[in-house]
Amino acid sequence: NILEGVGCIEAYPNTIMSYFLYVAWPIPIGLVSATYCTLTLRAFFQRRRQFDQLMSSNPNLTFNRYFRLMGLAAVEVLFTIPLTIYNIVQNVRLAPIYVFRGMADLHWGFSRIEQFAAVQWRLSKWSTLSFYLDRWFIVFCALVFFAFFGFAEESRKNYAKVYWTLAKRLG
Repeated sequence: NILEGVGCIEAYPNTIMSYFLYVAWPIPIGLVSATYCTLTLRAFFQRRRQFDQLMSSNPNLTFNRYFRLMGLAAVEVLFTIPLTIYNIVQNVRLAPIYVFRGMADLHWGFSRIEQFAAVQWRLSKWSTLSFYLDRWFIVFCALVFFAFFGFAEESRKNYAKVYWTLAKRLG
């Protein structure tokens, strides 16, 4: 197998402890977040009349703001846990879990940096996908966040203020 030495293109060996200390944290965080999101949505639907009264009494809280916040929470619930599980499965598929044989074995070749031609690691669609998803998920999450809050009415007002301030200074 050409990719035998490539592993999961990570800087650390896949030990059992590394999964608990580093890789698997989004799962419990996602479960806590999913619990709170579900409880919030349930309470919202149970107390819809109270929510309408709260909305009418507080001018800063609008339904659109609340809806965007709940939408962002729902997107987080839908994607955090499945994508983390997918990431862990791909890491295990590409680089099996390291069997600890002592610190000397673990750190052997630690300073050695291997280089692989893109042709080699692009032969496997899973390693290519794993390599690029780690980089593009951050951009995707930023775009999703901007989609929820960047096109809101109050955001557009602030964009207009910045535009007119710059236009006045630049003539």
